[in-house]
Amino acid sequence: MVVCGSDCKPQAITTPRTKTVTIVGGANANWKSHPPLYVFPWKRWVDQLLEDALPGSSGGMSDSGFANGGLFETYLMCHFAKHARLEGASHKPVLVLYDGHKVHLSLTLADWAKDHNVVLFVLPPHTNHLTQSLDVGYLVH
Repeated sequence: MVVCGSDCKPQAITTPRTKTVTIVGGANANWKSHPPLYVFPWKRWVDQLLEDALPGSSGGMSDSGFANGGLFETYLMCHFAKHARLEGASHKPVLVLYDGHKVHLSLTLADWAKDHNVVLFVLPPHTNHLTQSLDVGYLVH
């Protein structure tokens, strides 16, 4: 993923030493976004990793740099819940659309969603390029 303005053409730079950093983000139907969760491919957290990130961003670690089940649960149950203001179940239902990759499916997450008035809509796995516009463009306000 390359993050840049819509008016510029990013250059592809690759190297055998390159590691993957995943950005987990979200937006609502009005394209209002909340700060992302960054997943870094290291074992030890260093606060400087988020030094120039958007205010409110958070981060996690995995061996591969990809989100795993635990990080996805942390994203929804902590990070997303905080920015979407999901305290308790007294708010209107919130619909969350996400990829049905096996690491994103858990009974813990389903129970949490039920308790917090969140409707989880799982899209077919590995179809992000067809079904999720956030994989094509992400608007940050």
